[in-house]
Amino acid sequence: MLFAASCDETTPLAADCHKSKSETKPRPWYEKMLRGSCPGHWAVGLLVVCLATAMVAQILHKMYEAATGIAQHQTAPVPTMRSGFIRPVSKDAPHPVAKAANILEDFPKCNPATVFSGDQLAFVTALDDTWCSQEQAAVIRQLLEKLRYDFQAIVPLPYVYPARVFQNLQNLKGHQLETALKHYEKLAKDLGNLGSMVKLFAWGIPVHARELLGVFGGEAVVEALLRCNVITKCGNDSPIFTSTVQLFPVQHTSVIVVTDWPIPDMKTGLSDTPVEIVNLHTHFLAHNTPIATGTRILDVGTDSGVMGLVAASSGATEAVFLEPNPRAARFLRFSAQLSGLSSIVKVVEKPSSDVASLFQNDENKFFLMLAHAIGTQDQKDITIRNLLQSSKQLLHAQGSFVLGVEGYHCEEFQEDFGAEMCGDMNVGDLVGTAVCRKPACNKPPCDPSQEGIIYGWMGERKEDLTPQRDPKTCGDFNIVNVRSFETENGPAACSFARVGLSCPAPEAKVSLLRNLMGWGH
Repeated sequence: MLFAASCDETTPLAADCHKSKSETKPRPWYEKMLRGSCPGHWAVGLLVVCLATAMVAQILHKMYEAATGIAQHQTAPVPTMRSGFIRPVSKDAPHPVAKAANILEDFPKCNPATVFSGDQLAFVTALDDTWCSQEQAAVIRQLLEKLRYDFQAIVPLPYVYPARVFQNLQNLKGHQLETALKHYEKLAKDLGNLGSMVKLFAWGIPVHARELLGVFGGEAVVEALLRCNVITKCGNDSPIFTSTVQLFPVQHTSVIVVTDWPIPDMKTGLSDTPVEIVNLHTHFLAHNTPIATGTRILDVGTDSGVMGLVAASSGATEAVFLEPNPRAARFLRFSAQLSGLSSIVKVVEKPSSDVASLFQNDENKFFLMLAHAIGTQDQKDITIRNLLQSSKQLLHAQGSFVLGVEGYHCEEFQEDFGAEMCGDMNVGDLVGTAVCRKPACNKPPCDPSQEGIIYGWMGERKEDLTPQRDPKTCGDFNIVNVRSFETENGPAACSFARVGLSCPAPEAKVSLLRNLMGWGH
């Protein structure tokens, strides 16, 4: 064989291979090959040429990748709901593009609000159960855990409540928007791969395909995100992606809550009611929800489910959620999966008015019953009345309900809902404490509170109760005013919960909520 040839005694023209310099003048290697005087050099020469060609090809390939941004990324065909028929994920997946990222140009054209105005279907089908399963949620959860996607990561400096970053950006124009975007881009860059996820799912800032593929690191993540429709392209030929949902990690917990973006047009553009963001009041409410280790809890309506999820994460054995809104129910199930709570979370798509009938034959009472009264005033009243009435039937003798109210003067709670607090011969009246947050007032008249957290439980049973009682004589709720629901030592309202209940104390090194711009009271 040619590659085995060498200069030995059996080689033709061996004498030419072994002549000394004194006997003959050395020929150049290429001349020897051309003359065929030493077959072994043909092999060496051919090998050198091949290696050189390979090195040049590799250098040219690297230069091409640098110019186009990323290597070709292909995924196996999987169904999506984007256009109402099955099509390959690779059509929507991040792929090599020459256009470089420019956040100042990309954001006005590509953010959740602008994309929703042109492609509502991408948002309508977000987390659709048809293709998005627990398997995809597990892949996404693994990525978030690997990157350490938590509350600390999504809070920008200077402090702004993270769920409102996108709202603030929508209200900025011109130079102010340019300055803010450059600032957030720098913060994200300092976080590395984590910063790309923060931009996409916490701040509503678009991300280039090249950047996304560097974060995902594998086809499984791309497939999971596209199956669940939580990312979408900003146009068929665009290399820029934005997200269809917000992923909000609750401070001091492992809970990640999935919500819609705060887009005004979404209320009229969706057939189902959008899932509200975790605002600051809701976040405080979750912090002031007592620990439920080894117990059973019932959430009769908190929209995103944040109260029940946080309580469940403290060691509950079962967490049941009543959620009549199909979209909110779908988001809630996915939140439970992202938070590692799907094994104990049960979502029942029924209104809070059905709570008593659903569990009337259930001997296993609930230790915690939770509700967050939101919506119109009538909707708030219905939620509150349903909670009070059902708690007398379903609440454990040692348990408690926790009720969050916004846009309501909680000082009037006892007067407004006295009739629902009345006990009977079998159960005592409802008693507890209404903790109302209101600003300091040194000179009357003082403004009433606009939000509160109410803790209630069943009082002692009284045998001398008359069938027809004056509602004004029912119940016994103390009214407590505080300036903040959280202090440097932890949740402030929770200290007024039922004796024996407590809330998880925050880590000493983290006190972000107290320092957020505009809410440090």
